[in-house]
Amino acid sequence: QAAVLIQKHAFQPLDIQQIAAELNLSPVRFTQKFKASFGMPPLQYLTSIRLEKVKTLLLETDMTLEQIAECVGYRNGYYLNRLFKKQLQITPTGYRKLHQV
Repeated sequence: QAAVLIQKHAFQPLDIQQIAAELNLSPVRFTQKFKASFGMPPLQYLTSIRLEKVKTLLLETDMTLEQIAECVGYRNGYYLNRLFKKQLQITPTGYRKLHQV
C-alpha cells in the first residue's frame, strides 16, 4: 500500500511523514516496515522512480534540466543535477549525449 502511494505521488513534492500518517504509522515505524519489505528506505525508492523518469525525459525530449526537475517533483535543476550525478556517476547532460542516437 505504501509503495502504491509513493508511485501515485512520485512526481509531485512528497512528504514521507504524510504517507506515514495516511497509513497510521509514525515516520520511523513506516520507514522500518518499508525497508523490511522493499530492502530500501522509502526516500530511496522514491528517488529511484524519479530518476528513471528523468532518464526517459532526457532521452525522449528536449526539455531543460530545470523543466525536467519541475516535472518529476524536484525543487530545481541544480538539485537534480547533483542528485543525478551522485546516484548515476554521470551528469544529466553527459547521460543525454552518451545515449543519443
